[in-house]
Amino acid sequence: MRQNCFLSVLLCALFIFIVSGCARSTPSGKWLKSRDGGLSFENRAILPDHTYYFIGNEVTPEAIIAVDNRYRLKTRVWSRVDITQKMLNDWMFWIDTRLSPACPHYGGVILTPDGDKAGVWYSRKWKSVVKVPEPGVLQVYKPYSLSGSLCARQERSNDL
Repeated sequence: MRQNCFLSVLLCALFIFIVSGCARSTPSGKWLKSRDGGLSFENRAILPDHTYYFIGNEVTPEAIIAVDNRYRLKTRVWSRVDITQKMLNDWMFWIDTRLSPACPHYGGVILTPDGDKAGVWYSRKWKSVVKVPEPGVLQVYKPYSLSGSLCARQERSNDL
């Protein structure tokens, strides 16, 4: 009797495991480090046909993205901004004054699951998750530093 109960539970767990593997997941894009992706920010060039977003303080943002207007950003964490040359220059000025060899800023590209370039990013935090829940719609999660990295340690010390 006890063995039958154990076998039933095991079979149910196996069935749930198999069925959950067949469930449809949201297609994932990529957040890749790329020298070319950061150049537009470092050269203080505003990309045409892109919408700009930031995370953090509007004066000194933690991260900036420029999303190609062919895509719509679905977000709760990114703030949209009507970028001006002065704003981009000011952002880069503050980024340049906070340079840290231990935790530099990186640039990169945001890619869709099929490899289409959907935007560019600039941040000290070089890991993120990109999802495409439906065609033409992006979800870009808040970037993060790897646990134990110098950037993560510096962030923790800044929070004290």
